[in-house]
Order: sequence, then C-alpha cells, then structure tokens
Amino acid sequence: MANVTVQSRVKPELKEKAEAVFSAVGLSTSDAIRMFLQQSVNMGGLPFRPTAKQPNADTLEAMAELAKGRRFAAPRNSIKTSAFNPCTASRAHRSFGVMSVGVNTNTKTWRSLKPSMNS
Repeated sequence: MANVTVQSRVKPELKEKAEAVFSAVGLSTSDAIRMFLQQSVNMGGLPFRPTAKQPNADTLEAMAELAKGRRFAAPRNSIKTSAFNPCTASRAHRSFGVMSVGVNTNTKTWRSLKPSMNS
C-alpha cells in the first residue's frame, strides 16, 4: 500500500522543542506522528487526555484564598475610577486606603478624593 503525505503548520519553536523530545527517545518527527495516528486508531480517540495549562503557584495560592472566603485588598497606591458618592462610598475602599477618583455628573469634572482612615 502506498503512503500519503500529511502536512501541518506549526510554529518553528514548537517544532524544534518537539524534535528535541523525539530525538531524546530515538524517534524522528515522522515516526512520532505515525505513532500518534496509529494510537489514535487503536484507542478510538486521542491517545492522551487533553488538559489546559495549569495555573502557576501564585495563581493557585490566590484561588485557595478566595475559596476560603478571603478577599484581597487593592495595593495601597492603586487608583479606582468610579463615580463617587460619599454617602454610599464603600467602607472597604476607605479602610484599604484606595485612592478614589470621583466625577461630578452635573459638571463632568473629576476630582481626587483622599481616603479617610478614620471612617
């Protein structure tokens, strides 16, 4: 039986990294692709379980904190842009020291409001 050609476009970096992996186990890229295709047929599907990229350690830690019900404070020098109403301003914004920027909706002017740490 005659062979057919299978072509695929991939980024050069991916090809180089994959070739290094295949070479380390004594395979050419063509051999590895043939093995993939044959295993797909043998298993009736992909020969591996596709997975998404896993979060890094910092993201996992943040996710665990959120799962425990803890909230992260904004950095002390961050700026929050929103319409500011001192009657409904969040106590959390003031207690975390977030700089608020308010807009007067009547005159469309902006003003910077320094948070009060005593509120």
